[in-house]
Amino acid sequence: MTELTRREFAFLMVGAGAAITGLGAGSGARLAKYVDAVPRLPTAVPRHEAYPDADYYELTMWQRPWRFHRDLPAGQAWGFWATGEHGPVGLGYLGPTLVTRRDRPVVVRYRNHLPTTHLLQSAVDVTLWRNVPGVPPDPPGGRMPQDFPAEPNVWTVTHLHGGFNLPQFDGGPEDWFTPDGRHGPRYASMPGARANEAVYAYTNDQDATMLWYHDHSMAITRLNQYAGLRVSI
Repeated sequence: MTELTRREFAFLMVGAGAAITGLGAGSGARLAKYVDAVPRLPTAVPRHEAYPDADYYELTMWQRPWRFHRDLPAGQAWGFWATGEHGPVGLGYLGPTLVTRRDRPVVVRYRNHLPTTHLLQSAVDVTLWRNVPGVPPDPPGGRMPQDFPAEPNVWTVTHLHGGFNLPQFDGGPEDWFTPDGRHGPRYASMPGARANEAVYAYTNDQDATMLWYHDHSMAITRLNQYAGLRVSI
């Protein structure tokens, strides 16, 4: 099983300067506790011109700097950014909250503007499903590595966790799409999506509750979420 390199871990969590400042693993240094305010997720504001009978959002996945502690330099992280009236709404890590109403439909355009090389590239291993202890391999015709891009790339798909979703908008593992417009074997979208997008509709026909949206891509869900693609709704 592939693991993160020490360099990639530092790059993601504290930036490349961590080892230089003496705050790297094994240095004996300790970070002060409770010195940073807990970040508050911004709230995205829906638009209605494209879909008058629904709340419409555009969420773009970007790689941006993020500082995890006041005494550490900024590292790189992934997050969702909502299109807002006065510019993108987001943090640089995670993403904005969407406040919705029961039985009020929501349409979300998810856009992949991440790099085509993964932030944690050395940990990308599309054969992990073959190496789970105690789990027999798939029979012939099961998942195969050719379901994924042959060269380094970043495939993503967003799943609304806990939502009563139509199957074509559920964000299944093989529904992915890449920054350069490649699609997984089960990719689906409402009309009007560009090649690096998927447009999903949610009916919200369920009790009011807190849900969360997150990456759900085959083979790299763990890495995409660790990089920052997970938010509440």
